[in-house]
This record gives sequence, C-alpha cells and structure tokens, in this order.
Amino acid sequence: MARSSERGDDVARRRTLAVLAVLGGAAAGWAVFLWFQLLRARSGLEPFCAFGADDCARLWDGAFAGAVHRVSGVPVAGWGVAWGVAALVLPLLARRQGGGQGLFRHAEGAVRLVGLAGLAGVAALLAASTWEGGFCSNCALTYVLTVAYGALALGRLKASPWTEHGVFAATLVTVASYALLLYPGLRTPRGDAGSAGQRAVAEAAQTLPPPPAPGTPAPGTPGATATTEEELRRFLDTLPPELKQILSDVLEQFRRQPVLPPEPPRAPIGNPSAGVLITEFTDVKCSHCADLHQTMAYILNALPGRFALDARHYPLDGACNPRLPARGPETVRCLAARVQICAEGDPRRFELSGELFAHQRELDERLTYAIAAKYLPQMALDACLADPATEAKLQADVEYAGRYDPRGTPLVLVNGRQASPYGPFLFAIILTGGDPDHPAFADLPPPRTGG
Repeated sequence: MARSSERGDDVARRRTLAVLAVLGGAAAGWAVFLWFQLLRARSGLEPFCAFGADDCARLWDGAFAGAVHRVSGVPVAGWGVAWGVAALVLPLLARRQGGGQGLFRHAEGAVRLVGLAGLAGVAALLAASTWEGGFCSNCALTYVLTVAYGALALGRLKASPWTEHGVFAATLVTVASYALLLYPGLRTPRGDAGSAGQRAVAEAAQTLPPPPAPGTPAPGTPGATATTEEELRRFLDTLPPELKQILSDVLEQFRRQPVLPPEPPRAPIGNPSAGVLITEFTDVKCSHCADLHQTMAYILNALPGRFALDARHYPLDGACNPRLPARGPETVRCLAARVQICAEGDPRRFELSGELFAHQRELDERLTYAIAAKYLPQMALDACLADPATEAKLQADVEYAGRYDPRGTPLVLVNGRQASPYGPFLFAIILTGGDPDHPAFADLPPPRTGG
C-alpha cells in the first residue's frame, strides 16, 4: 500500500514538473518575442504604439527598464528569457534525477526557488509600472505564466528551495542563461537611441545655416552657398556610430517598400511644391506619435520650405476606427482626432496638436475642449464636430492608412512610400529630396537588416 502511494506521488510529481517545464518554455518563448519587438522598435524599424498596448513602449523606455539594461547589459525582456530558460531546464532535470544522485539531485528545490524569483520579479515589474503610470498589456502573458509557475511550484512541490545544492542549481542555470544572452543584450540598442536621434535633429536645427532670404538660390542650384550634399554630409558627420547604423538600417528598409501614389495633402504644413511630402497618421495618446510631433517641429524649423507635412489621423479606438475591434464607447482618441480635423483651416493647427500631445497622459474630454478653446471658437467647434463632413474626413484618413496595413501608430509615408519615424532618417531624406540612394549615404555602415 505504501509503495502504491509512493508511486502515485511520484507520478503526480512528474506531471507537475512536466507542466512547469511547459510553462517555463512558454514564458521563454514569449520573452523572446517581446525582445524581438523591442529590438525592432529600438532599431528604428517599428517604433509604434499598437492597439491596446501603447504603454508598452513607454515602460520599455522607462527609468526602471533603462536601469536594468544599463546595469546588467541585458534588457528586461532578456531577463525574461533567462528566467524562462531556467524555469524550463530545471523541471526537466528534476524529472530526470528523480531525487537520486548527481549534480542536480536537488533540482526540485531549485525549481521552487526559481518560482519564488519569478513571483518577486513580477511584483517588481508591476510596482515599476504603477510608479511610471502605465501597464504593458503585451507583458500580461508573461505575468500570467510566471505567476502560474510560481503557484504550482510552491504549492505542489515539497522540496526545500533553500538547500545549498538547490540554490547552487538555480544559480548555475540562471547564470549560464544570462551569460549566453549577454552578447545580444549588449547589442540591443538602449531606450535612449530614439531620443538620441531626436537630439541629433534638434542640434542640426540649431547648427544649420539660417534659411535663405527670399530670392536666394536653393541649395544645389547655381549661385547657392551650399549644396544639398554638403548639408547632408555635415549632418551625417554629427551622428555617432550607433545612430549611423540605425539610419543605414532604416534606409534599407525604406528602399524595399512599395511606392503607392500619395493622396494630395488636405491641409499641408510647409511647401506643397517642394517635392517631398511627409504624411503622418497619429493617435493622440500614442507616446511615439508625441515624439514624432516634436521631431517634426525641429525639422520644420530647420528646413523651412523644403517639404510639406500632411497630418492625418488613425485613432487607436475601434469606436471610430472600423479597422480595430470596438471595446466600448468612444474615448478621447476619437474626439481629439476630430478636433484636429476641425482646426485644419487654422494656421496654428500644428501648435494645437502639440499641446494635445504634451498633455496626452492626463488628456480627457474636458481637457481636450479646454485646449481646443485656445484655437477655435466654441460654437464653430461644436458645429464642426457635428458636421458629417468631419467624420467623413476621419474615415478617409483611416481608409488611407489602411492601404498600408498599419500595425499601430505613427504611420509615416514619404512621397507615398511607408517610412520610419526615426528623426535622422526624416531629416536626411528631406535634404535629399526624397532620394534614399543619394551618394552621401554610401559612407554609412552596411545595413544589418533589410526589414
């Protein structure tokens, strides 16, 4: 009878370890996916706010995540991979050893210790999210898998996690995973790469010669004081190696994009006849859209008359965006898009958008109307918001963006070709008149990816 009970306990134990291995493998796989998404965003390839997940990028670039990457050399997602690998390997070793002899004979205790560490990590990440005022929905699966792992390991396994060999086994597997991930972690651009690109554009806006007086030949024409190539090379020389590499990657991705005929700008800012049309689709609550707006402010100041900006809208709210699932009544995302459409006839429309972006964290209906009141008379705004033509323009923007199958915002087009919102790229491509094969780009490092 005792042997039968022991066999039953061993079968239950082995099943528990098998489930734990599956949970650990799933956590590792999802962390790899998140790391890949982080890498693409940090490399300037896909910095966007996805539907329902716009806090993720802000938290990935936040103080806590930045400190983890800076101190350890591995981003938070990389640590998720390391934990997931340990959570996968240790249950498999515990099943193999079965409490016998060998280096990992206390692997079961190590499994419980890894479970405790996972629960502590989830608590730390949730605390950091609360402190930074956001929640990454893409990370929720990691939290669920980790909590399930910890609860199962602590509730169903009996070995002590604090034995000397258990601590050693958990530490050895985790450190080995970390060592394998350190190289790709060090090669993952840190969260300040995007802001560094924006700073490079801001500095270029201050150091470029002042705009020519009316009647002065434009760069590249007879009598001009500086050619486009000279301006471009001077700008490229200011970029550190990491930003040059990102620019090279983004240019290669841009070259591979199909060219679709752009729609005429509805309310262009800048020079519609300049030969370069930047079309942007933004969402008022998207942090990357706010960054893009600030970048465009620098470029408009530095390169007046050299391009036109067509500001369009793609609210991440299914209540007014039929390309997204509806999740309830309309939010301020829809209202803010319509308010900006109503302001398209006002020369201060760019400033209105900037003020909305500046308050995006606390933006609600009341604040949106308060900001709009600085630019538009209340009666005129109310009439415009009620006008079916305003809704038709918003739906036209959504349909226009839909041609490019956007995964989030911002969506940026250069003369109809999908592009990155990476600041140095936009600055450089405007200088070249939209030419991604300009000779000056030959001095950049080879691209790491074709997108």
